[in-house]
Amino acid sequence: MRILFYGDSNTYGYDPRGPIPGRYDEDKIWPVILSKLLGEQAEVFFEGRNGRRIPRTDFEYEVLANELSRTGNVDILGIMLGTNDYLAGSKPNLDLVNARMESLLSRLQADYPRMEILLMAPPPIVTAHISYMEAFDTSDGCLSKAYRKLAKEHGILFFDMMDKRESRELAFDGVHLSEEGHKSLSVELYDYIKEALEG
Repeated sequence: MRILFYGDSNTYGYDPRGPIPGRYDEDKIWPVILSKLLGEQAEVFFEGRNGRRIPRTDFEYEVLANELSRTGNVDILGIMLGTNDYLAGSKPNLDLVNARMESLLSRLQADYPRMEILLMAPPPIVTAHISYMEAFDTSDGCLSKAYRKLAKEHGILFFDMMDKRESRELAFDGVHLSEEGHKSLSVELYDYIKEALEG
């Protein structure tokens, strides 16, 4: 089985610690840890990019399509996007994020009918303690609830990053996973995927 995870900086492994932010060591990033946990049960590939938003133009969709083509015979596509779309405007627009994801899911299901899609609600944005960022806080589960509904409507797999969120530590910026957060996510995803494989 081949699994491709497509995401933003939290899939890339962005390390916000300074003075110059960089990337966690490769063996500390959740897709790499997950690959080791799964061993021969599945091949794990990942493509994460800082600042990536939900593909909405033909060019952005083509980038994803090319990654699927390069990986070849993808059985499960895991998508963890939406954070950058939510943070992009002067104020949060959940309906816009939801519409973009709905459009992407519809296009993927039309183009890749045999491929299973795993929609992953991204980590909560915890910014309520920062006055000018308070409106962007998603720790109430607004984004994950919207994604859960989308997953149900499209009949696809869903992994909620709000579940057991206390074990999924964020870095000081309230947006990116810490090293411990990457580790705990990989373990929880391992349990989720193992159950799916056995089922």
